Amino acid sequence: MLGKRLKKQGIALALSVILASGGLGALVPAYEAEAEESYGTASEVPSYEGRPSVHDYGKSGDDPETAEDESAIVANDDLMKSASYQESTKYDLKANGTDVSVYKYQKQADPGQYYHMDIARFSSDDTQPVFEVTLTDGSTIDSVTVYPERYYPQDALFISDDKKTLTFQMSEGLRYCIVNINGTEKDTDGKPQLAIINDPTETDKPDVDAENVLNFKEFSDN
Repeated sequence: MLGKRLKKQGIALALSVILASGGLGALVPAYEAEAEESYGTASEVPSYEGRPSVHDYGKSGDDPETAEDESAIVANDDLMKSASYQESTKYDLKANGTDVSVYKYQKQADPGQYYHMDIARFSSDDTQPVFEVTLTDGSTIDSVTVYPERYYPQDALFISDDKKTLTFQMSEGLRYCIVNINGTEKDTDGKPQLAIINDPTETDKPDVDAENVLNFKEFSDN
């Protein structure tokens, strides 16, 4: 449970940095809409074949790397009904071909104008996973910007023929990005935007049987 709370706090911290002091404007120059965008061509679409796997934290809360099923820790009626755990109704995301859970980043049941972001967070050894972002709300991708823009030029973004899916590769220089579809930083047309956070895979895990290590799950069950 502690690990899940820390992950949630980490999301809040990451978004606080991204959105503080003017939001995206603090990170990147103002986006100027163009009459025609020069997106990549189908022959250049990046492939995830042979790339490392990713670990989706998932709505269940279960860690597939452990023998225990931790789902019950978070999958209870009260928690799953909370506004903070509602699944996105706009985006589906795959990272290197693996489905990644996407949530609405909100604290109120009806946040209204304060609902700005959906969040997808996973861990991977791959600093440059290939993303496939698919719209599920019936809309099409008419324009797209990925922030910070200096890492994601327009010709590195690939839109499917049916204008439902965006494919691009994460920049090696930064393990998070924000996808703004059909909007700019000056309007709300693209909201909710999609924040993607790629955590490094945990290393040097402590031995839970060591004398100086507290197994919080056992501690909380007693």
